[in-house]
Formats: sequence, C-alpha cells, structure tokens
Amino acid sequence: MSAAKKLSLVTPIGKAKWFSLTKVDKFSNYTCTIELADCPETHKLISQIDSAGDDSHTRKPYTLEADGSYSLKVKGKSKGQKKDGTAYIVNPPVLYNALGKKIDGIDLAKLNVGNGSEIRAKIEVSAYVMLDQNTQEVMKGLSCKVKSVQIAKIVEFSGGDEDSGFGALEVSEDAVEGEANSGYDF
Repeated sequence: MSAAKKLSLVTPIGKAKWFSLTKVDKFSNYTCTIELADCPETHKLISQIDSAGDDSHTRKPYTLEADGSYSLKVKGKSKGQKKDGTAYIVNPPVLYNALGKKIDGIDLAKLNVGNGSEIRAKIEVSAYVMLDQNTQEVMKGLSCKVKSVQIAKIVEFSGGDEDSGFGALEVSEDAVEGEANSGYDF
C-alpha cells in the first residue's frame, strides 16, 4: 500500500488505557491505547492493519502481549501546518455513548474516562515513511488515526487528589492503651 492510501476500520470492543481523547497529551496529540482480547475479531483487525504495510520491517501501531492479546495505540493530531506554512487546529475525535448518541456539550466536559473503560474506535490506518533525524535511517510504519470512539462501558477515572484517610487497623488492647499513654497529641 502506498503512503497516500488509507484504510478505514472499526476495532472490536476493548479496554481503554491512558484515555486522552478529549484533551491533548503532552505531545499535543489525542491518544489512547486499546487492549484487545485474543479473539477472532482482534486477529482479523490485526491482519487488516498488517495488510496496509508493504513489508515485515514496517513499525506497527500495536504490540502482541504474552497472553495473546494486543495493545493498539490510536492517536490523532490536535494541530497541523499546511504546505504554505499556515497553522490549523484539528478537532478531537467524536465520542458516542453505548446507545450511539453523540456525547457533546456539558456531558463531554464532565466525561472522565478511566483505565478499564470498554470502548471501540473507528480508525484510519495509513503507511508512512520518515527520516530518523538521529540515525539518518529511513523508517517505515503504520499509524492508526482515531476518528471516533464509542464508549460501551465507562469506568470513571479518579485521580487520587482527594485524601481518603485511613481505615481502622486491627490492634491489640495493649497497643491502644500504650498509645493513650504515649504522650503524642494528634
């Protein structure tokens, strides 16, 4: 496949990891990793992705895990530059709920997708060729640009900003009496 051709695919439902599709990551990209189970649908998708590359030395947008599952990295740029030098902004991927309804407005602003959420994505697979600036080697690869995502089941992200305190520990009566006489004032 030449670098100009693109292949549109839909992933099976997988578990989201590092979901950053509503706001950009530190590299100004919209990104997410989708953990896909070892199943026929996943194998079909991986085969279709592989068909977009022209040889075995092409960098892949996925990794095969020890248990036979795959981790697929999808991303989209948040900005770009035209050939004439003018900059442009790219909208984030469109998100849909489990019923297929577009998530927007206040619902999108409140959306807090955490690891383990179940999602599927419409992706655009394309081949690329670039020159590694450090080694001056030509690198070939495949990219999976995320176009839209459907959230089948959400697991809310909790950033751990809240102090949840401590629960009671099992302690002996002697320890409790000793603490009362310790002179420490909490």
